[in-house]
Amino acid sequence: MTFMGAGFMGMGIFFSSLTRSQIASAVLAFLGMMLLTALAVINYYLKSSPSPTQAHWVAVLTHISYLELWFDSVDGKLNPRYLIFHLSFAVLWLFMTIKVLESRRWS
Repeated sequence: MTFMGAGFMGMGIFFSSLTRSQIASAVLAFLGMMLLTALAVINYYLKSSPSPTQAHWVAVLTHISYLELWFDSVDGKLNPRYLIFHLSFAVLWLFMTIKVLESRRWS
C-alpha cells in the first residue's frame, strides 16, 4: 500500500509541477487515478471471458492494476512483482517532476 500511495503522490506532485493551479493539478491527478481504475475494470471484464488472445492483456493489466495489489494484500498475499511496478511508477513520476523543475530553472 505504501508503494501504491507513493505512486499516486508522485503523480500528484508531477501534475502540480506542471500547473500553477492546485485545482488543475488535483483534477489531473484524479483523472490519472480514474484511468488506472478503468484499466482495472477492463482487466476484470477480460478475466470473466477468457480467451487465448486475451491472456497477455490480462497479465499486463494485472501488473498495472492497483486494485489487484490491494485485493491480494487484503488476502494476505504479497507478490513482489506487483510492488516493483508501483515502486517504479513512483520513481518515474518523481524523475519527471525533477526534469520539469530543472527545465524551469534553466529557462
